[in-house]
Amino acid sequence: RFDLAKYRWSELPCRGCAPPLLQEHSLIASPSSLLLFGGTSLPYETPLWVYDIRGGAWALGGGTTTGGPGPRRGHSAVLYERAMVVFGGYVDLKGSNGELWVYEIGERVWSLCEGVGPGPRHGHT
Repeated sequence: RFDLAKYRWSELPCRGCAPPLLQEHSLIASPSSLLLFGGTSLPYETPLWVYDIRGGAWALGGGTTTGGPGPRRGHSAVLYERAMVVFGGYVDLKGSNGELWVYEIGERVWSLCEGVGPGPRHGHT
């Protein structure tokens, strides 16, 4: 956590199993949680992790009630209203991906958006 008044970082408390060390992942902040998605932790790519800010604990999968995107890295993710939106990324053996997924944070539901997008890509912001 960054204290703007003191211009100093402090470590958040953490209970439970934390995500592995990652590269090429995304992290977004909602009012009550941090959502960490994807990335590589050799030899695996990781799914969704959710950090409950008030409770100070990580949970794997965020208690998802539906299937979501497969593992990927180098994708983009943003918070839009009450959802995390994930675009593209690199999927092993398949290469760059052009899927657009939405994770409804409150409902813990993933949905794939169908339609024409800008095309497959990874390593973008």
